[in-house]
Amino acid sequence: MDLGAYMAESIRNIMARAYLNVLGNPREARFVAKMQRTISKAERRRKTYLEKEGVAVPPFLIASIATTCNLQCKGCYARKNGIAGDTPTKETLSPEQWGFIFREAAGRGFFHIGPDGAAEPCPFSLYSDSNVKELGLRGALQSPLFRRLRDARALGWEHTGGCTLYEHRDEVEALLQNKQ
Repeated sequence: MDLGAYMAESIRNIMARAYLNVLGNPREARFVAKMQRTISKAERRRKTYLEKEGVAVPPFLIASIATTCNLQCKGCYARKNGIAGDTPTKETLSPEQWGFIFREAAGRGFFHIGPDGAAEPCPFSLYSDSNVKELGLRGALQSPLFRRLRDARALGWEHTGGCTLYEHRDEVEALLQNKQ
């Protein structure tokens, strides 16, 4: 299964359903139309990056902006993984740095940015060999770890509905340690 194509198609289906829900409200309909144009532009941009630069930009960018949270949500990945807690856990990116990253988009699945700029394949799989503060989004996507994760598909790592990275965590850790 081509996860990137699947996710892009899912986004288009969500937008089509959204139109049906807002037909009676012109203000909401304008918002959904603008959102659809933005999503289409992002999809074309991801395709261009892949064709011209060989950079597969995931359709979903997840950003953990802060390291503090006073909530105690059951099952919180950020608290469980030490990303966020009652007190600051690490230095965070500045608003200007976040703005730069968001202007760069989030192709195969997810891309997570930790509050300190760590580039990770997913908020639940905190593997990183690069930082967007130093490399930018495109640079991080071209890091050895992300290149190897894209190439891992050739090893038979197909998406089975669960977390592929978790299912292959030993292999991912080996990829991370083998920085070539």
